[in-house]
Amino acid sequence: MARWKAIHWVFVALGILCAGVVGTVIVGVETLLSGSDRNLEDFASPSEARAFASAHLPVPLPADATLDALRYARFTDWHFSAQVRFPSAEGADRYLEQVRRDRKLNDAYCGDSEPMGGARYVLTDVSACGTIKRESAKALSVMCFTR
Repeated sequence: MARWKAIHWVFVALGILCAGVVGTVIVGVETLLSGSDRNLEDFASPSEARAFASAHLPVPLPADATLDALRYARFTDWHFSAQVRFPSAEGADRYLEQVRRDRKLNDAYCGDSEPMGGARYVLTDVSACGTIKRESAKALSVMCFTR
C-alpha cells in the first residue's frame, strides 16, 4: 500500500513538472511569434520617438527633426523605417553631409549601391544595413534592417 502511494506521488510530481514545462514552452513560443512591433503612435513623446529612430541611424537626429512616420517590426530580425522632416532644406543637407562623413560602410555585407541623393550605412554593433533617401527638399526616408 505504501508503495502505491509513493508511485502515485511520483506521477503527481511528474504531471506538475510536465505542466510547468509545457506552460513555459507555450509562453516562449507566443513571445517569439508576437515580435515587438512599434509605430510612431506608440511613443510617449516626439523626443522619445526621435531617440528610438536615432538608435537606428549612424548619426543621431537633431532636436529640430520631426518624425512623420515610424515603423519597427521585429521577429527574429528587425526592420525599421521612418520619414524624417527637417525645418529647412539646409538642415536636411547638413544631416546627410554628417551621415556621409561619420558613417561606416561594409560593401560585402550591405552592398555598394548608394541611393541617389542619399546615403547608405552599416551599424556594425547590430549587423544592420541602412539607407537614407531624399524624399523632398526637407524630408528624408530611412530604412534599416538586420540580415
